[in-house]
Amino acid sequence: MEKRKVLIKELIIILVLLVIIGVLIIFLLGKKPYTSSQMDDKLREMSSKFYTEYYYDDISDNRSKKEVTDYLSSFKEKGLKVDLETLSDYDSENNDPVIANFIKDGIECNKNETKAVIYPKSPYGKKDFEIETVIVCD
Repeated sequence: MEKRKVLIKELIIILVLLVIIGVLIIFLLGKKPYTSSQMDDKLREMSSKFYTEYYYDDISDNRSKKEVTDYLSSFKEKGLKVDLETLSDYDSENNDPVIANFIKDGIECNKNETKAVIYPKSPYGKKDFEIETVIVCD
């Protein structure tokens, strides 16, 4: 009877360890670094969504077309900078899993320095912009 209790305890310990190891493997394999090209694409995609679904709507709310055009035209040279931290704040549910894979040579990218620069362009509509990316992982 005593041997049976010891055997059951050992089996439970082994099962718990296997579950822990399984969770660790899934966690480690789930975080796959993007290539530089993939990081660029993902950053463009997230920042484009931020601009079209949030930023543009926010600045155009209760403003005339001329006011929006005047405002956005002031950024046509310097651009609007949107870093990973801002993208996380904007939509953490969708963006955080993507941002977690911004890793280069085993180093996570800097969330404040890795950014998209959005350049609004004439006629300054919702989809009138270009994006440049800056990826900093050091």
